[in-house]
Order: sequence, then C-alpha cells, then structure tokens
Amino acid sequence: MSTKEKPVMNVDDVFLVLHHHWALDTSTFPDERQRLQLAFLVLLCAYTATRPGALVYVKRNVEVLAECPIREAEERNAKCSDSPLK
Repeated sequence: MSTKEKPVMNVDDVFLVLHHHWALDTSTFPDERQRLQLAFLVLLCAYTATRPGALVYVKRNVEVLAECPIREAEERNAKCSDSPLK
C-alpha cells in the first residue's frame, strides 16, 4: 500500500488567495463577518496543512453517514430518552 502525497498550500498560494480575497474580490457576503471567517479558514488551512473539509461542515454521502459511530450513538441516546422511565 502506497500513500499519495497530498499538496498543501505554500506561502505563494496563501498570498495569492488572500490578495484576491481582500483586494480583488467583488462578491458580497450576507454578513461581513463571514469575509473575516473565510480569511481565517484560509490561514488555518495553510498553517495546519489540513484540507478544508476537515475544518468546516461538509454534506457527506448517505453511506458514509450510515457508518458513522457518533451518529449511531446519538440515535441510541435519542431512543433511550424517548422511552418512559420505569
């Protein structure tokens, strides 16, 4: 089994993305706080070498969610709390 090397952002990539974000981007955000949050996430991805999907919520495939142990535990807890105490 071989592992693929996954590219991460280098300093030039971070500069280009943030320069475009702050100086060239003309898109509007519902709340300007989101503009700051996006810049923060870009920096966080660069500093920690993580993929964006690891830092923010991503809608996943139904099969992946079905295998999620946390979801199964939450469903079990919900069933237990719905049942009347004896």
